Amino acid sequence: MDISVLIITCDHYNHLWEGTGLSWTLLSGLEDLGLHVVSDNKLFDYKHKSFIPLSLNKPNYTKNDFSNKVIYALDQIPTKYVLFIDEDMWPERSIKRLMPKFIDFMEETNADALQIHEKLSWWDYSFDSTDIFIDGERVLKMKQDSSYLLSHNAVIWNKEYFKSIQIPDEDAWENEIRGSIRAQKTPHNIYHYNIRWYIQWIKQYIESNTHEAFINDLRYKKEFNKKFNIKN
Repeated sequence: MDISVLIITCDHYNHLWEGTGLSWTLLSGLEDLGLHVVSDNKLFDYKHKSFIPLSLNKPNYTKNDFSNKVIYALDQIPTKYVLFIDEDMWPERSIKRLMPKFIDFMEETNADALQIHEKLSWWDYSFDSTDIFIDGERVLKMKQDSSYLLSHNAVIWNKEYFKSIQIPDEDAWENEIRGSIRAQKTPHNIYHYNIRWYIQWIKQYIESNTHEAFINDLRYKKEFNKKFNIKN
């Protein structure tokens, strides 16, 4: 498949990196894709053959280098499509069976992007219905003026289109909001497939330490699989 994964992180969140590494290699079903992890200055050090650590390597890194980090990483990725996701979004289950269907959809519709995450109540996305189904689930089309056309949730992007709506020197919030406004200005083919396949370890979960239980389960799974030669 002509797709890679881009996981964006920052050095300050390196306490999440073990969970990122374990969940992607044990649960995603996508562990054989090129998993690019771009950070600020520290290199993502989870050892697995599919992880490709990248770093902007800028000593005076600031939050406004977020988009610079995205642009830099996209320039290193050779595939036509890229699955973009944050480091605090840990897969709970495999989407390996669906990924070829997603790529076929991208090719057949000449899509600029396909969002593959669950739409939650507090996100004010707006959609049009379509007559297209993937695995029995209807695909929705993002309205031309929808918010969050550039979403930092999981999205399969046509890499060249994704690069076209990036500009340097934006922080993460500006990148989503202003990038969405840039996308609104010209006709786009951005779609949404409503699916829950990962946990997002937002601040309240981290503070309650429930993410540690998830990591401990994954550590055990890794050793159990190794002991009994279980393939995922």
